[in-house]
Amino acid sequence: MEPGLDIINRLCTDVLGHMHLCYLIIDKSGAVRRWGGNLSDLRLPVPEMGNPVSDTVLFMNGILPLQGNSMEFSCIKQSADISLDAHLFKIEDGYALIIWDASEKEAMLTQTQQ
Repeated sequence: MEPGLDIINRLCTDVLGHMHLCYLIIDKSGAVRRWGGNLSDLRLPVPEMGNPVSDTVLFMNGILPLQGNSMEFSCIKQSADISLDAHLFKIEDGYALIIWDASEKEAMLTQTQQ
């Protein structure tokens, strides 16, 4: 594994583990090339190398190719008890997608909007 990916994996699992953070590296065609972090905690299936990212993360269907440099997603319902925030951005060979648990954020927003 590349040193940079070791650092990202450590951040996802140890430092920011309470946020149930995960990442996916996606090539320019939209195929998953690498991943790491807490996919199972977010109720995301383990991707299959080379399959479209939308097979793993449904909200990515039709998003690629990205028109700008980045795109943010907020409070996307993954299941009855999990909401996700995500940040998609361009990298040299494609895209990086970082996803984390937004359930607490959604609960707070729901309370303040009532």
